[in-house]
Amino acid sequence: MIEMIAQMGAIVSQGDEGGDASNVGYIGQVKNFKFMKMATPGDQLTVEVSLEYPFDNFIEIDGKIMRENELIAKGKLVVTSKNDNN
Repeated sequence: MIEMIAQMGAIVSQGDEGGDASNVGYIGQVKNFKFMKMATPGDQLTVEVSLEYPFDNFIEIDGKIMRENELIAKGKLVVTSKNDNN
């Protein structure tokens, strides 16, 4: 579930322009992540994220995962990006 939030954060951070394919993100920190319920095969999950840019190459992703209207996981990730061309 942590990876789901990281992937959704990457998509959202690229915006409408599609971003730069040479940028690679790395999870640097997992903060206050809580798992309230288990997801099981066949569950349809919804991922919501919001982004903050506290430093130049860092993105803080605040995310939650829902199953129908039930919160099953939430937390924050700090992701750093690196241009893969360097």
